[in-house]
Amino acid sequence: MITVKAMRLASLVTAVNVLVASGLFPSRALIRPQSVLPAGSVPTEASLLFAMYAAGAHLFRLLRFALAAIYKRATSALLILGTLAGAMQLLDAGNRSVSA
Repeated sequence: MITVKAMRLASLVTAVNVLVASGLFPSRALIRPQSVLPAGSVPTEASLLFAMYAAGAHLFRLLRFALAAIYKRATSALLILGTLAGAMQLLDAGNRSVSA
């Protein structure tokens, strides 16, 4: 059985994880597209479309589900969503390092 402190820590880590994933990168890409492009690249309509996709697609759904799991204190859902959010950030970081 999970203790209250462990559940609070897992909730905090998951909330921060999904908030960062759904807020930082898409917002930065929408405001200043050249900040997420490789050096020397010129922002185009395609980069703006990518930024809009990143801002509205899967990340906000993940954010809603994770916050709902935290609110309802659904331990198994929180574990799954936290793992998914971490994997998404790991893959996103690997994608950025390859394209940079």
